[in-house]
Amino acid sequence: MSDEQAAMPPEQDEELRRIWDQAEHYPPVTTAEIRQMCKSPSAETRLLALLLMRGEMGDGDPIDEFFDSARDLIEDENNNCRWQALIVIGYFIDSRPEDVWRIIEQYGVSDDDDMRTGVGCVLLEHLLETHFERFFPALREIILAGSTQMTHTLTLCYMPYPREHRRMIRELLTQVGEDHPMLREDRDESG
Repeated sequence: MSDEQAAMPPEQDEELRRIWDQAEHYPPVTTAEIRQMCKSPSAETRLLALLLMRGEMGDGDPIDEFFDSARDLIEDENNNCRWQALIVIGYFIDSRPEDVWRIIEQYGVSDDDDMRTGVGCVLLEHLLETHFERFFPALREIILAGSTQMTHTLTLCYMPYPREHRRMIRELLTQVGEDHPMLREDRDESG
């Protein structure tokens, strides 16, 4: 079971497992057909399309045509579709970091806790892993401007960063009166 599946309520977990199994045994399909499936009124068909996208991209290069289709499903009414759309967007962190950042900016300040959780765990955490110097200043600016939602989104990140980056995040969170359990160890070690 994947990490994404482990955190889901049982009914969503079952839906995702069933559709994932279907995707693994799905006959060959074109990129255009997958993109068309994303427009289906059926949540199961949209979810299948997103899982097929993930299968098509595997560990290889992201397929550019999938970015817009996945972005359009971030606000899907089906929570599994929303999370899978964020996961597909995550495939583009290296090739389209600015576009991924724009999604983080838009949805990292959502009033929806689950949306912020997805954005923090799936996108922001990994964008900062590879592009910290490039995007941390903009993130810092949003948080210092008073965005409690973006602050919360940042606190959802696992923090697999170098010590200096964790120090900068800790200082930012301290400045706005927040804390992160994974950063306490650094503070305790530094005295």
